[in-house]
Amino acid sequence: MKKVYWLLDEVFAQTNPNNWNESVYLAIQLIDSIGNKELEHEIVNPVESFRKLVGKLLQTPNETTVSTIIDISGWIGYGLQPIFPQAELVTDLSLSRVLDVSTTDFRRAGYVMNMSQDEVLQRANKLDLSSVLIVDDTSVSGRTGELIMDAFGIEPRNATHLLLLANLGYFPTSGEEPHKLGALDRLEGLGSKIFYGDSMKTPEDDAEHIRDMFYHPFIERGFHAALRLHHYISTTEHYHDQLHQFLVEDTSVRDLFPEKIEETDTTQLSDNRTFMRDRKYVTLGSSIYTTNPLLWTFNEFWRKIDESSLGEKEAQILDTLKRFQSLSTNQESILEARKALAKETQDMLQRRTIEGSANSSERER
Repeated sequence: MKKVYWLLDEVFAQTNPNNWNESVYLAIQLIDSIGNKELEHEIVNPVESFRKLVGKLLQTPNETTVSTIIDISGWIGYGLQPIFPQAELVTDLSLSRVLDVSTTDFRRAGYVMNMSQDEVLQRANKLDLSSVLIVDDTSVSGRTGELIMDAFGIEPRNATHLLLLANLGYFPTSGEEPHKLGALDRLEGLGSKIFYGDSMKTPEDDAEHIRDMFYHPFIERGFHAALRLHHYISTTEHYHDQLHQFLVEDTSVRDLFPEKIEETDTTQLSDNRTFMRDRKYVTLGSSIYTTNPLLWTFNEFWRKIDESSLGEKEAQILDTLKRFQSLSTNQESILEARKALAKETQDMLQRRTIEGSANSSERER
């Protein structure tokens, strides 16, 4: 890994546009303070990525033939409505990774949806899925886009995936196994099209969501619990045993993982057809599951930051995380963010019309 992209899309999606510039400033300040100096770091402004994406769409013929937009980002689809006003917009489906945090690499155990698969199929039967846009902020592996197609019964050739950031690289494997495909190759290999604003390439690059550093109901408690966990296990070779020992001694499991899921819950979620277990995942028998853990709890995350900077700057970092939280907790801000993204598209369409008229007048001369 040589470069880390720090993504602000989930921050912007829940922040009033008047505060977007402050969010960028806070991100720059934060990463300048804690980023691993041996790596290159880039803050990705989602509005700039969106403009690039829309620019590519507007250069593509037959842009008005879309029948349905399935937006799992919660806001990007609203920005696309001015281009595809006749398309039905679906925004109420959410999909979250379920991680086994008792493994050193936080292995993915599966995905959980806010609807059952039966409910999704009932919804699909009422939609025109002949030409579908599947919209997300970022795709590294392409797995989420594939799951959406499977859940709705969408033929990959009828789907176009729109992303603010797409992975054009691959994932190395050990031994003689072939490399695992990144998002672009995986989705195109299935027969879908893909458009993106910005791009990255694994394994040289990696990406993290800034929001995952502070998304927690009690950020101060969660932040300090994560630091304690890291210090506790950083020198051990037996992560699984040490984690359980730490949780027994520290009694902070809910501070660390407020969205903790019990093994019995995964069984119930499977029965309700809202949980899709990863085919390659094998439980350890005493696993701890969660969705949306703080980045500070990931072992891999600590490779991307300068741990020595935390001691003297811990209070300052926590203040920054709290400020991020205070900017992104208002339902009205979410609505304003959607409107602002739609206005970006409207402005681009207007400029395109003006430029087209100017070019036409020039030709007539």
